[in-house]
Order: sequence, then C-alpha cells, then structure tokens
Amino acid sequence: MFKILVIAALAVSSNALTTISLPEKVEFGWLFPTNQTVKFSLFVPNSKIGQSDWEWYGIGIQTLGSDLGMNDADLVTVSFDSGLIESRTSAGDTYPPVDKESGFILTGSVILEGVTEFTWTRNLNTKLKGDIELVIGGKYDFIYASGPLSMNGKTAMHKTSGKTVLELKYDNSLSRLSTKSGTVNLLTNFILLAALQLLFYF
Repeated sequence: MFKILVIAALAVSSNALTTISLPEKVEFGWLFPTNQTVKFSLFVPNSKIGQSDWEWYGIGIQTLGSDLGMNDADLVTVSFDSGLIESRTSAGDTYPPVDKESGFILTGSVILEGVTEFTWTRNLNTKLKGDIELVIGGKYDFIYASGPLSMNGKTAMHKTSGKTVLELKYDNSLSRLSTKSGTVNLLTNFILLAALQLLFYF
C-alpha cells in the first residue's frame, strides 16, 4: 500500500513549473496541481514595481487564430501595489470589465529574490461565461499588456502590449529546478518522499 502511495505522490510532484519570457523581464508560468486545475504565475521584477507608468500587468488567452485585437479574450489583470488579481472578459478593443464571478480557486503573491510572484489557480473548465476552457497541451493566442493606474486606482490605458502563441505544456522533468516557488516545492516534495521511503525501509 505504501509503495502505491509513494508512486502516486511522485506522479503529482513531478509536474514542474513551465515559464515563458515576456518583455520588460516579466515571466509567465504555469503548472497543473491536478488534471482538472491549472496554477498560473506572473513574475514581476521588484525593480519595476512602483514606477508611475508601470502599475499593472495583464494577460489574456484567446482561441487560437483570433484577430489582432482583444475580442473574446479571457483576461487577468494584476495591480502591483495592492496585489489585486482580477478576472475580466473583453468584448473588443474597449475597457474590459471585471467579471462578476472570477472562477479563481485561490490567488496570492509572494516576494522572492528580485521578483514578486503573483499567482491564481482555476479549473481548466470553469463553466463560466467568458472563461475559455483550457486543455493540457493546448495552444492559444496569448496577449499581454502593462500600464498605469487611474486616479481612482483602476487599470488605465495600457502603455505596452503584445501577442504570441501559448502552448500549455505539461513539464514532468524532475531535473528542471529553479528558485521559483513551483520548482522549489517540487524539490522539497521529492526530498520528503525520499526520507519517507528510508524511514519505512528501516
């Protein structure tokens, strides 16, 4: 029974954080806590936080092959100062309102060496209007933008933006370790499991 539990735990813990690099030394990453959920991470340089024209960052996922705008984008915006993470849906190239239901299971932030990590976890299929159903290994159009906050603390018009293709790969490599929280937890889990195996061996 114990051997079966160890194998199952290793299968879960071997899901490493996958990241892509974005402009302004920002990194976007993801891992899959379960086969039904995804945890996203946005790594923002601490040296950039506090600049008046760079107070929020937004990412959006669209069906692959979408037009050049923000139409039907499943958006998330992060306000650096407050740590507020908001789910939004875009109906076009206009201000995207905050969703009535976010679909988030959990959100958070942590200050690491040189960067702050903002995280949000959601179901692959939230079943909410405006949320795109995600598939492990699926490809999507991916948009990103950054800009200042307005006088009332809301996201203002972006100053920079871009678009690329995102592939939600599943990384099961135990050798891919970094200082980021997802892969640090991976190493910790592996060490704990090894210790448990030794304990039960003796």
